[in-house]
Amino acid sequence: MTGGPKQRRPGLPGSYTCPTIAEGGCKMKRAAIYARVSVPRLQDAEEKVSIEAQVRDCEELCRAKGYQVVARYIDNAPYRVKGRLVDPSGTRSDRPQYLAMLEAARRGEFDVIVAWKEDRLCRGIYSAVPLGRVLEETKVAVELVKETFDPGMFFIKAAIGKIEVDNIRERMMMGKRGRLEKGRLWAPHKRYGYALDPEGRLCLDPERAPWVERMYTWYREGVAVREIRRRLIAQGAPPPDRPCGPKGRKDPWPLSTIHHILTCPDYWRGYAEVRAGGKVIQVPCPPIVSRETFEAVQALRKENRSHPAALIKHDFLCQGLVYCADGRKWAVRSIRWRRKGVLRKTPIGHYYCPGKGAAPEVYNDPDCPRTVGSKMLDDFVWGEVSRLLANPGLVRVALEAEIEELQAREAELKRDLERIGRELDRLATERQWVIAQARKGNISEADMVAQLQEVDLQLRALAKEREEKAALAAYRQRAEELAAFAEEYLSEVREGLAWLNQDLTKADAETKRRVFEAKREIVRTLVERVIVHRGRPPEVKFAIELPEMLSEEPLEVSGVSNGCPLIGQ
Repeated sequence: MTGGPKQRRPGLPGSYTCPTIAEGGCKMKRAAIYARVSVPRLQDAEEKVSIEAQVRDCEELCRAKGYQVVARYIDNAPYRVKGRLVDPSGTRSDRPQYLAMLEAARRGEFDVIVAWKEDRLCRGIYSAVPLGRVLEETKVAVELVKETFDPGMFFIKAAIGKIEVDNIRERMMMGKRGRLEKGRLWAPHKRYGYALDPEGRLCLDPERAPWVERMYTWYREGVAVREIRRRLIAQGAPPPDRPCGPKGRKDPWPLSTIHHILTCPDYWRGYAEVRAGGKVIQVPCPPIVSRETFEAVQALRKENRSHPAALIKHDFLCQGLVYCADGRKWAVRSIRWRRKGVLRKTPIGHYYCPGKGAAPEVYNDPDCPRTVGSKMLDDFVWGEVSRLLANPGLVRVALEAEIEELQAREAELKRDLERIGRELDRLATERQWVIAQARKGNISEADMVAQLQEVDLQLRALAKEREEKAALAAYRQRAEELAAFAEEYLSEVREGLAWLNQDLTKADAETKRRVFEAKREIVRTLVERVIVHRGRPPEVKFAIELPEMLSEEPLEVSGVSNGCPLIGQ
């Protein structure tokens, strides 16, 4: 190393800073700071482990050692995993900022990871394996403020940390069960209309309990759930305790909450069921409504089902294929009554957006038309499909290309499955060898680390195998559907279109059913989805990629008009 003498920093005996690059010395290390708390409220409750304290101590360590802080990764807020909110616990390996830090380490964006303690990075083998891999693959180091990081003991300490977490969780669960068995609850488990007395027992909330009674009374009087919601908001009913706003729900009275209140048996039976540690415990609570009222409401709910299968008296050609521009899937319904309460002779069908009806002030997408008449949309989509079918040569070429692509993917997936099978066999053999050595008492620390890593690899391989098998089955089924369609419908297609587009005004019910089923099978095979817009024609996305799109000029097909309706105008 060239350059001047090492410069000692006052107050830190034995520490030094490398000479700067201008002096011809070594390059300053780049540091990334990682901080974590499992529950956001701990930031204020425990100053020693708050995010601010962790970051401050890590920055002091970086200044003392001459590191340049280039990034800060902080996990301190709940995040969603498969639609469920979870806390950034140290036992989880899918923490967003934790994964972002590991990816940045692989790209070489920093040289050292600085954390407050080792349990801030991981608590358990499952969350330690990704970090261990990064440390093995790169030259990134780890430094801790309150501890000394030993790579050789990393997995052992992670396993011990997991045992400690499990013990803490078991003690907490025992405390919860004991509290519940004494009839005591904590705030997150109390129902709307109840409060907790000083001893933690359920009692009536004088502010909210009357509103529960009113909901049951209104429903027995025939008031719809949406009208109940409107009355609750208009009359200033106190909403549930869950906060509103950007981090809470936007709607103070969601329809799902009202439905839950109207179906929860806790309001009449005198106890609430709470699950703790796999055991259901009955916690006493005073009833708010009578059993007679509750059962009467349940009977009314059964009679007032909005759209049971028996009430859909209309055939929908595009059912399951209609979406908003932002991806919400539309539902179908049959309408039997006119606006002024006059019964229609024949029910009419509608496609509608369920999100719009739930809370109009929340779902305010101006491009969503809310509802579309089924006849108008079905006629338009069938017109587009008919234009496509009127060019059988073009469709056949596109289908053959699609089938070849699907078969190529199937062959590729088969090769991947064979490779994964060989890898699983190798891992299983190696794992059995490690277990045998452990039984003999010859296992070392390195063997233990290898075993744990291999178990993780095996689980990942099995998950991949399962996903690829499902994908393989889907590709094969898709190829078979397209091949069957090409064989059945593309021969003499113009004659087939003449039969499908015949005038059914005077046709019998059996003919109408056969024509509709044939049309629906064709639409479901060729159309991937139909996207509706307000004030614009619908957008039909076909399941096959056409080499040359059809002409924009109107195509004369018997019984079909390809005019584009303007929806919502």
